[in-house]
Amino acid sequence: MVGRPDRRGNLYPAEQRPGQKIDAAVALMMAVGRAMAEDANEGDLEDFLRSLAIA
Repeated sequence: MVGRPDRRGNLYPAEQRPGQKIDAAVALMMAVGRAMAEDANEGDLEDFLRSLAIA
């Protein structure tokens, strides 16, 4: 996988050679981005466990 710029200078993932797969690398980048995102409305683990309805 390589980073290729678009017309605005943004980098996007691309295959270095035709036929190479970039799915795993893109999934990893998405997971890291999600892990870095902060949700102000998100509680902690104790809040989550208290809210579970056990039937």
